[in-house]
Amino acid sequence: MKEIYLNNPDSKATLIFLHGWCLSPESFREQINYFRRNYSILAPDYSELVGDMSISQDRLLSEIIERISKRISQLNLSKVIFIGHSMGGIIALQLAARFIKVTFASIIIDTTMPSSVEQQKIFREFLASLSADNQEEQIRGFISRRMYNPQLDDRGRVNLIIKEMLDKWSKFPKRFNQLLYQAVLFDSEAALRILRIPLMYLGGTPPCGDIEKLQQIKSDIIIKSLPCGHFIMNNLPQDLNLTIEKFNLSLPEFK
Repeated sequence: MKEIYLNNPDSKATLIFLHGWCLSPESFREQINYFRRNYSILAPDYSELVGDMSISQDRLLSEIIERISKRISQLNLSKVIFIGHSMGGIIALQLAARFIKVTFASIIIDTTMPSSVEQQKIFREFLASLSADNQEEQIRGFISRRMYNPQLDDRGRVNLIIKEMLDKWSKFPKRFNQLLYQAVLFDSEAALRILRIPLMYLGGTPPCGDIEKLQQIKSDIIIKSLPCGHFIMNNLPQDLNLTIEKFNLSLPEFK
């Protein structure tokens, strides 16, 4: 599994950036460049694992979790903050639960959670639409309807993101579809109830998550939003950086 690993001997923690479906660590480029000054960085690229035919299609998400877990253990990381965007937020929750003793906090960026029956229905319908002849147009339409804010986002940037996603998806469409389905089925509500670490949910406008339900499940979760669509890292990179940094500096370990 490819990765970006930048070891900063003076850092207080390692930030682990977890990208979304059909994306790569490149989506966190602005964050990596900003935070590398004061933190160590690990950004695994697990999209390539989707094309590894030795991995059962039914185990794609769990294998991604296993590979990243193994890498964290190999590096002997002892002070970790997980930062996950979209599907990466699901991965962040699972890793935080697994590495609870060394996890300072977890930051979830516009992940669809908790997964309701209605949300599962929306994603099932989306995945079913990908069996049609116009699959790429279905993906473009889904992103434009649910992840793009025409009043706030830079359409050119979003088009570049869509191109990257389509390029990756078109190589292994059925396997990427299965990965998304596994992420949608993950019980994020149960994971949130178990975790006893500082959590921040950072949504777009409108957020993909159910903010009211998140606050019911986790009364101490910090909720923030930024004025842009789903791809916050690309649309408002500096605002995102400052929001993350403010949250990090509020943690007991940094005081």
